[in-house]
Amino acid sequence: MKTFYIFLIGLLVSASMHSQIIGKVLGENKEPLIGANIYWENTNYGVLSSIDGNFEIEKMNTSDRLIISYLGYKSDTIQITYSSPYIVQLAQVTELDEVEVSGRKSGLVTFRATPIQTQEISYSELCRAACCNLSESFETNPSVDVSYTDAATGAKQIRLLGLSGIYVQMINENIPSFRGLGSTYGLSYVPGTWMDGILISKGTSSVSNGYESITGQINVEYKKPQLADPFSVNLFGSSDGRVELNADASTKLTKNLSTMLFVHADKDFQHHDKNNDGFADYPQVEQYSLFNRWQYANKQYTAQFGVKGLYENRMGGQIAPNSYAIHIDTWRADVFMKHGIELNEEKETSIGLITNGVFHRQESLYGAQTYDASQYSFYLNAILQSHLTDEETHFIKTGLSMEADLYEEKWNTQITETDYITPGIFGEYTLKLADKWIVLAGIRADYNKQYALFVTPRLHIKYMPINAVTLRFSIGKGYRSPNVMIENNNLLASNREFVISTPLQQEAAWNTGVNAVFDIPIGYRTVMISTEYYYTLFDNQLVIDFDSFANKILFYNALGTSYAHNAQIEVSTEIADGLTILGAYRYNDTKSVTGGVLQLKPLMSMHRGLITASYKTSLGRWQYDITSQLNGGGRMPTPDAINPLWNKTFSAYQQYNAQVTRYFKNASVYVGIENITNFTQSNPIISASNPQSDTFDATMIWGPLHGRKFYLGLRYNLPKQN
Repeated sequence: MKTFYIFLIGLLVSASMHSQIIGKVLGENKEPLIGANIYWENTNYGVLSSIDGNFEIEKMNTSDRLIISYLGYKSDTIQITYSSPYIVQLAQVTELDEVEVSGRKSGLVTFRATPIQTQEISYSELCRAACCNLSESFETNPSVDVSYTDAATGAKQIRLLGLSGIYVQMINENIPSFRGLGSTYGLSYVPGTWMDGILISKGTSSVSNGYESITGQINVEYKKPQLADPFSVNLFGSSDGRVELNADASTKLTKNLSTMLFVHADKDFQHHDKNNDGFADYPQVEQYSLFNRWQYANKQYTAQFGVKGLYENRMGGQIAPNSYAIHIDTWRADVFMKHGIELNEEKETSIGLITNGVFHRQESLYGAQTYDASQYSFYLNAILQSHLTDEETHFIKTGLSMEADLYEEKWNTQITETDYITPGIFGEYTLKLADKWIVLAGIRADYNKQYALFVTPRLHIKYMPINAVTLRFSIGKGYRSPNVMIENNNLLASNREFVISTPLQQEAAWNTGVNAVFDIPIGYRTVMISTEYYYTLFDNQLVIDFDSFANKILFYNALGTSYAHNAQIEVSTEIADGLTILGAYRYNDTKSVTGGVLQLKPLMSMHRGLITASYKTSLGRWQYDITSQLNGGGRMPTPDAINPLWNKTFSAYQQYNAQVTRYFKNASVYVGIENITNFTQSNPIISASNPQSDTFDATMIWGPLHGRKFYLGLRYNLPKQN
C-alpha cells in the first residue's frame, strides 16, 4: 500500500507540471539536425527532432535541464527557465574530451511521443556487448530474443511477441530487407559497427512501409556520411578462434555532397566439438562485405545512393573428412536510391521516392541434399506527406508502392520458379489534439496474381493524460507470402521427410495491443515502468508441424486456430550517478494445432527474464556491464511413441554475460565473457553418430550451443575537425 501511495503522489505531482517545451536543433552552419536526441537529464524521457530540426517535449518536475545530443556533434545541456522557443546550435566534435559524468541516459530509449510503441537501441547500447552483427545486437534488450535454428548451419532467428522473425518486418532505413533468401542467414549480414542504432516497434507498424509487419518492425539505421567521423576501425578476436575487422571512412566532397565507405571481414579459424559428438558445435564462417553510400543535401532537396556487396562461406557438419558436410556459399548485392523534395517548410510538405534492387544467390550442400537458389527483387515506394493547415493538428501521408520478387530454386533434382509482383496504394492520417491525443489511422490495398486484392487496415492511439503517463492502443492486420524452402532450407540439416501441402495460402493475422508507460519521480531521479500486452490471432497461418510424425516435417495452412498472447513488464532507472539498471519479465503463450492437438509451440520458453546493469565512472574512463538472462522451460516436439530419442520437455536455464570497457581520448578497449557459467544444450543433434539414418535431426534446438567465450576488442575513431 505504501508503494501505491508513493506512485500516486508521483503522478499527481507530475500532473501539476504539464506543459510543453518547444525548440529547434541546428548544426554549426545553422542547418536543421534531423533525429537529434532531446531528453531530460537523469531520465529516459526524450524525443527526436523532426525533419526541420524542431522538437516538442513535455516538461517534467524531476528535471529542469534538457540534454541535446547528435552523432558527430558535442552534446549540449540547457537550463529550462522560460517557456519561449529554444534554439540550440551544436558544435561538431573535434576530440573525445574527458568530461565528468553526473547523469546517464539509458542506451535503450523508450519513446513517449510516438503513437506506435517504439524503442531505440542506441550506438552506446550496442557497445555494451560484443555485437559483431545484427544477430548479437539484442543481448541487453528485453523484447527481442535471438536463438539458433539448428545445431549445424549457424542460422539464427529472432522472436518478437512470441512469434518467429518471419512475422517481423526487417527494414534498413525504411527499405525492406532480408526477405526471401535473406531471412535464413540475413541477421549475420549487418556488422555491428556499421550501425548507428536500431528502432524496434511492436504491433503492426505504419502502412507506408508495407503490409508485412504482423508482430512489429525492426529498422536498422546505418552511420551517415555527413555526420560520421572521418575514420573509425574496430578489431575483434575471441577465444573460439573468431577474428573480425570493421572499418569505415567518410569525407565531405562539397558543402552538400558527402560519401562513406564501410569494410567488413571476419573468419573463424578453428572448429570446435566440445560435446564430442563428431559434429562441429557451430560452423566455420568466412564473410566479406563492402558498402558505399553517397548523400547530397541542400535546403529543399536530399538524395541518397548506396551499393552493398557480400560474400559468405559457411562450413559445418562432421569434423572427420569425407563425412556428413554442410557447405553454404552466398553472394548478395543491394542497390538503393532515395530522393526527397521539401515543397512547403511551414506545412512540412514533401515528396519522397525510394527504390531498391537486390540480387541474392545461395548454393548449399546439406549432407546428401543440395539446395541452390537465386532471388531478384525490386522495391519502389513513392510518398507525399503534409500538414493540412499551418497547425500540426492534421497530417496526411499517401503514396504508391511496388514489390517484385523472382525466385529460382533447385532442390536436389526439383526445379521451381516463382514470381510475385505486388503493386499497392496507401493512405495514412494523423490527428493531434491538445498535446494529449495522437490518433494514427492507415489503410492500404495491394494486389498480386497469387492472392488477388488484399486490404490492410491499421489504427494506433496514444493518450497522455499527464506527462508522467503514456497510454497506447493498437489494432491492425498484416499479411505475408509463405515460401517454404526459401525461408526454411536450414531445416535440411535433418533427414526428416518434407511434406508440403499445395497450394499454400497467404498468411494473415490480426494484432491487438495495449501499452502503458509510467515515469515515477523518486527524489531527483525517475523510474520508468513499461507494461504491455499483445494478442496475435491468425486468420490463416503456415504451420510447420514437427509433432505429427517423428521422421517428417509437415507444412500446411491452419485456419483460425493459431494465436499468441504476449505480456511484458519492464522497469529501468539510474539508481546512482553513472549506474543504470533494467529488469524485465515476459510471458509467452503461443499455440497452434499440430498433431491434431492445440498445443504450445515447441522449442520456445514460456517465461523470459532479463536483468542488465551498466556503470560508468565519474570521468567516463571505465564502463562495466553485466547481463543475466532467464529462460524458462518449454515443450519439445512430440517424440516417437515406440522409440523416443528425446524428452518431452526441456528445463529452465540462465545465462550471464559481462564486459569491461576502458575509454581513451579517441579509442576504447573492451574485454568480455559470454555464457559465464558455460551452460550448453546437451546432445543437440539427434543420432549424430549416424547422419545417414532417418532419425538424424539437428533442428531440435532450445538452448545455447556456444560454451564460455572470452573476447577482446579495440575501437578507434579519428574525430571530425571544425
